[in-house]
Parts: sequence; structure tokens; C-alpha cells
Amino acid sequence: MQTCPICKREAVITLNFGGSSCNGCAAFFRRSVRGEKDYKCKNVEKACTEMAIVLNTAIHACKKCRFDRCVKEGMKRGCVRDPTAQKSESEEVVIHRPVKKEELPDTPILNQMADTMRIVLRLRKDVFGANNNQIKGTSEPGTSYHTYKNHQRNFVSDVALLRKIFDFAPILCDLSDDHKEAMVKNSMVAYVSQKPILKFAVYF
Repeated sequence: MQTCPICKREAVITLNFGGSSCNGCAAFFRRSVRGEKDYKCKNVEKACTEMAIVLNTAIHACKKCRFDRCVKEGMKRGCVRDPTAQKSESEEVVIHRPVKKEELPDTPILNQMADTMRIVLRLRKDVFGANNNQIKGTSEPGTSYHTYKNHQRNFVSDVALLRKIFDFAPILCDLSDDHKEAMVKNSMVAYVSQKPILKFAVYF
């Protein structure tokens, strides 16, 4: 259990709408955005303090101050999806209507992610070279020996490339540097395990 940076309650903290919070504050932010709430500050110290929800209740705490803390923590209105759009998408899936290529919806996040991977793959090609996977043993002719020093240097370069993904990827690029560093550490094992796939990647 951790302390929610918004309401100061002890809870499980996760990444919601671009900021870290408990599930309660995430739900509060989602309801506020979807309901287009225009909160007015109570201007009462007891209700506006960060500890208001802990010392009193969420009902008596100032909603304007709580919403402002959500925004300050990094939550973004644009990350909250419209429930009517979600319903519409679900209905389209159920209908199974054939979709022509020209009718496909624009997918800006996927397009940005694809652009990000192209950038990283180009950088990887520059760092390791086109034949970086052709590693030779010390008893084989050639210069691409897999020594410990080379392995260590390659690993450091891979970490730097993974970090680049978080600088360019949509939504992730808006996170704080501390959040990015934490996510790099948590993603390192999965990233390294996918390295063999990169040798089949097409460099655009």
C-alpha cells in the first residue's frame, strides 16, 4: 500500500489518465471530466487541505481543490474516453459489418507509436549496425566476438534505446522523468526478451 498523492489515503497506486493516483481519485477525475463539472472552491482550510478527505470525508472535501490536485499530478482531460464513443465501438464489433479500407477510422495514437518504433529502429541500426545479430564465437573467423565487454556495451545501448521510446511514444512522453525511469526499470526484462525479434524488423 502507498499514499495517494492526491487524497493522501493509503491505497494501491496506479497510473491513471497520465498521473499516479488511487482508484477513488481516478474515478473522481473521470466523473468530473465526463460530467463537465465546474467546481467552485469552498475556500475553507479544513475542506481545501490535502488531508481533507482523510480527516473528514470525500463528500465534505473541496472538489475544486481535489480536481486541481489531479491535474497537478499529471491527469489529462484528453485521456478520459467518451462513454458514448465506447458504446458505439462495441456496437460496431457486434454487428460484424464488413469495413472497406477507406472507411477505417484514423488511429493517431497507433500512428504515433509506429513512428516512434521507426525512430528507435533507425537509432538501433545506427548504434549496432545492420549485421549486429551475426555474433561469432572466439574460435570463429571474424571480428564480431561476443566478449563480456561487448555484451556490457550492447546492454547499456539497449537501455538507452528503451528510454528513447518513452521520450517519443504518445501519452508516455508526457510523463515526468521519474515516472519514465521507473517504467524503464519495470520494462527492461520484457524489452530484452524481445530483442531476437528486432533482427527481423524492417528499417523504414
